[in-house]
Amino acid sequence: MNDELKELFRELEEQGWKPMLCDTPVPVFDNKVMCGVPNGIGDIVAYLAPLCAMTPRIKVQVKHKPDTAIGASDIRALLGVLRAGDIALFVTSGTFSPDAKTSGTSSREFIRLIDGDEFIDMWLEFYDKMSDDDKNMLPLKRISFLGNND
Repeated sequence: MNDELKELFRELEEQGWKPMLCDTPVPVFDNKVMCGVPNGIGDIVAYLAPLCAMTPRIKVQVKHKPDTAIGASDIRALLGVLRAGDIALFVTSGTFSPDAKTSGTSSREFIRLIDGDEFIDMWLEFYDKMSDDDKNMLPLKRISFLGNND
């Protein structure tokens, strides 16, 4: 990841980090309806259906800890609140410990782990589809170079 971009990302406050996930078109939320922030484990719940009555339900845990590795206990806590048919997504601005990765991959329930580097890659990939307000959370300017067809 670009060091300057990584530093901007690190400086985000916790209050600015979660809205980046709620309001931006990262693939898991693209064309989905967001239905509030629950109490307890899981910062975001997304449904495929507008009435929020169909599975799968996507439960998302968000942690802005750019200098800390998320441990296995955090992964197990999210997995512990899933119901049948749920999908879990754990997003951190930092990294995942090896034990956390093992907990995620060995679970019977599906859980997708996205670390800070991958989130920035997704931000770059979907940046052009975002609203201006969303882009202003982590503004970027595209630079083009004249090339040849060789």
